[in-house]
Amino acid sequence: MRGMMWWIDRWRQSSAYTDMTLEEQGAYRNLLDEATLRGGPLPDNNKALAKASGDALAWPRLRRRLMARFVKRPDGWHHETLDKMLHQSTRRAANQKRYRDNASDNGADNAAVTKPTTKPTTRKSRGGHKRDNEPASQDQDLGTYS
Repeated sequence: MRGMMWWIDRWRQSSAYTDMTLEEQGAYRNLLDEATLRGGPLPDNNKALAKASGDALAWPRLRRRLMARFVKRPDGWHHETLDKMLHQSTRRAANQKRYRDNASDNGADNAAVTKPTTKPTTRKSRGGHKRDNEPASQDQDLGTYS
C-alpha cells in the first residue's frame, strides 16, 4: 500500500488551487495520485491520461490546462514537485530500513513496547476542563482559509 502526505496549506496556497475550477482540481489530483502509484512519471498516452484523470469525457477539454503543470521527458510526464516528494520519501524509507537493520544487527529488541507510566488526562483530573483534543462546540468560530 502506498501513501503520501497531502500538505493542505501548500495546496491551498498553490496556483493549482486558486486558478483551477473544481473539475480541474479533481482531475489534477487524480493525475497526481496516478503518478504517485506509478512511482513518478505518467505515460505519454492520451487514453491512459484520460482514464487516470477520472473523467475520460471531460479530458479533451481539461488536458491542455492540466498537462501544462507537468513536464514531458523521454519516460513520460513528470510533475516536478511530486518527483521531489517521491525522492524524499524513498530516501527516508531507505534510511529507516538501514536504521532498523543496524538496530537488529546490534541485538536491539525493536519489538519491545513499554507501558505508559502516567494515566491519561481526564476531565476529572483537570478540574472539569475539556481535554485539548475534544471537538470545539458548534457555535465556536473556527476561522477560515485565506
